[in-house]
Amino acid sequence: GGGSSGSAASGAEGRQGVRAVGVGTEGNDGSGPPILVQVATSDLVLIELPRARPGGKISSELRELLSDDGVTKVFCDSAANRDALSLGLDPGGPGVVNLERLATERFGRPAAARGLARIA
Repeated sequence: GGGSSGSAASGAEGRQGVRAVGVGTEGNDGSGPPILVQVATSDLVLIELPRARPGGKISSELRELLSDDGVTKVFCDSAANRDALSLGLDPGGPGVVNLERLATERFGRPAAARGLARIA
């Protein structure tokens, strides 16, 4: 919830000028927004609970961060791109990266999702 405007975007600035955040969701059953959204940089972790907010929506600050094509949003998402889609993002759009998709392109389709530990 809350937070000062721009805090997530300013936290996305890395030490070498790379603007990227890791994004994950939980409770993503397709019936609305996820229960929990996590956004992480090397220095900061933000957690939002969209369904606990009025109207069940993400904050304006998080919406601003997610819509910024200059910030790369890195997911370790399923082939269905459920995390990215639940946040209103185009999984193939600018500034959106799915590590599972990249691993599949590089190493072939696995029997089950690899997960971040195996990709890293």
